[in-house]
Amino acid sequence: MHPNHVWQIDASLCVLFYLPVSGKDTGLRMMNADEFYKNKPKNVVKIEQDRVWRYVVTDHCSGCLFVWYVFGGENSENLCETFIQAMQPKAERLQDPFCGVPVNVMLDPGSANTGHGFKHLNKQLGVNVIINKVGNPRAKGQVENGNNLVETQFESRLKLVRINSIEQLQGLANRWMRYFNGQKIHSRHGMSRYKAWQKIMPEQLIIPPPTEYCRELVLSKPEERKVNPDLTIDFGGRKYDVRNVPFVLVGESGAGKSTLREDLQDRINREGRQVVVIEPYVLAMEDNDQKGKTLKAVHIAEAILEAVSPNTSPKRSPEARFRQIHKALADSAKAGNKHVLVIEEAHCLPIPTLKHLKRFFELKNGFERLIGIVLIGQTELGQKLSENNPNVREVVQRCEVVTLLPLTDGKLQGYLKHKFERVGVNVADVLTDNAIDAIAARLTVTSRNKNQLQQQSLLYPLAVNNLVSAAMNEAASLGFAKVDADIVKGI
Repeated sequence: MHPNHVWQIDASLCVLFYLPVSGKDTGLRMMNADEFYKNKPKNVVKIEQDRVWRYVVTDHCSGCLFVWYVFGGENSENLCETFIQAMQPKAERLQDPFCGVPVNVMLDPGSANTGHGFKHLNKQLGVNVIINKVGNPRAKGQVENGNNLVETQFESRLKLVRINSIEQLQGLANRWMRYFNGQKIHSRHGMSRYKAWQKIMPEQLIIPPPTEYCRELVLSKPEERKVNPDLTIDFGGRKYDVRNVPFVLVGESGAGKSTLREDLQDRINREGRQVVVIEPYVLAMEDNDQKGKTLKAVHIAEAILEAVSPNTSPKRSPEARFRQIHKALADSAKAGNKHVLVIEEAHCLPIPTLKHLKRFFELKNGFERLIGIVLIGQTELGQKLSENNPNVREVVQRCEVVTLLPLTDGKLQGYLKHKFERVGVNVADVLTDNAIDAIAARLTVTSRNKNQLQQQSLLYPLAVNNLVSAAMNEAASLGFAKVDADIVKGI
């Protein structure tokens, strides 16, 4: 048993009720439950969607409490939202550390708890859902006690507080949770709940996807497909055009990352610099052994030794091998060499390997670092190296993240001019001005998010190159001298 091993969730009617508004009254007030229900069954139906409900989540090992207030009663939507909010890293991580994906979650039987949405969300996250047996109230004793603590220690103290909205209520609850979990000593383990929860091991803390992504997982599951050069994907025996699908960042895989690596090597060769570039092979590399082969620290060590001292046989024991690598780097540095470790497809690196890279980076000869590190990867690498991920915080603090942006803000015309000049051609002889505008429009997708239109540019070099090549071929087949906007739109 460890923190985030088992969570329990239960909903209960809050002692705050929204009643018909009169005058300046907001309608949110304290009221005795017996008084409200007595001889007023019609009231219950009338304000069903306006009553304030409280969801409480408890971590079985540490006793941490998380409370979330909702309207609309006990339903699948509110249950999923509560679970998602409980998992998310909080804004003030130092004061409110509780977060992560649990191994198991326990709930009472019920249509909301056993419904498709909640089960589907947990299936995608790899969480085991345990439904308590009917007639076994002791199974959820902890969360029942949690509801009682929230009601007696928090809600009962709001009698003299004017609550104007559920957002204000939740804000007060967040403050109370930080105090209660961080200060109150639990009788079972003799620590505060947060202190007990922080005993969690790095491999036990799994940071969930962002909130919006988790909400998508309630009704759908991610499908990985490779985007074809014509901006289509193959799925279920059919071909789908993804140029106008919101947030399909096609160009990110062709933003020019590998080109920069090749340029680095070419510049070293041209300028005759004494820089040893170390590139471990990443063929079939994945972030877990179920999908492929993981790149481990020992593999990186072998690549370093092979590049720095190719005729040296590696030691058999890991300790002796890493000592051997340190000495080989130091000897090479004394000879005037610099060393840089370059890893492509770094988004496929497992978290433990990312953490071990810090130790390679800290290899020194006196005050002089012996090796620099460059990680090249797709956007998933940025997610792994998020400041909200405590598993890699030591690595993130030592990283400078550079993102290759699309060719917006007038850069597209300059890029095309450069590409054509490299082969001795004037871009104006091939593309009309309105064709360049059409390329920019074609590789910009518009989506709606919360009643607002958002634009996402896909103007990355590979996508631009593919579209221009297709347009030039189409113009040639039609006998046109130049590519114009109509041809681009027809591709």
